[in-house]
Amino acid sequence: MRFPRCGPHFPTRSRWGRAPSSPSTTSTRCSTRARTMWSHRTPHTDAELCRAAVARGVVIIPGGLTPTELRTGWAAGASAVKLFPASAVRPQYVKDLHGPFPQMQVIPSGGVDPATAGDWIRAGCPAVSMGGPLLGDALRGGNLAALRDRTKQAAEIVAAAAQEAGRG
Repeated sequence: MRFPRCGPHFPTRSRWGRAPSSPSTTSTRCSTRARTMWSHRTPHTDAELCRAAVARGVVIIPGGLTPTELRTGWAAGASAVKLFPASAVRPQYVKDLHGPFPQMQVIPSGGVDPATAGDWIRAGCPAVSMGGPLLGDALRGGNLAALRDRTKQAAEIVAAAAQEAGRG
């Protein structure tokens, strides 16, 4: 997955970490891990935090639900914004957001499953975030073969949807 705002040096592998709680936390984390590209997904939109991360070359994907929350993160330089909880809206919401904000990269999270992932990609999302519906019981010692099957199914659905949308 590539995001234009990540710049030409965005690594193909990055470490996703817990969200920093303040700009000073972002500064500390960046300076202590200078050789690693850290990316942060936050559950909220804090423009100051976004600007601090961007200034240090850290990819940040703040979360929000309303157009105002999502636009605030995007305007502060976020590489993408996380639509959370996606279960509260439908993929059409992303198409509606792209009317006034055509360049905004929106990643739905919270309620996306393998069966609906393609709908979000066709609506214009560059990626989707899946947790529980994809993992199932795997983290509790569950069926890893079922996890592998769900992951394969999700990857195939997303790839087919991206191809349909002309981005594959």
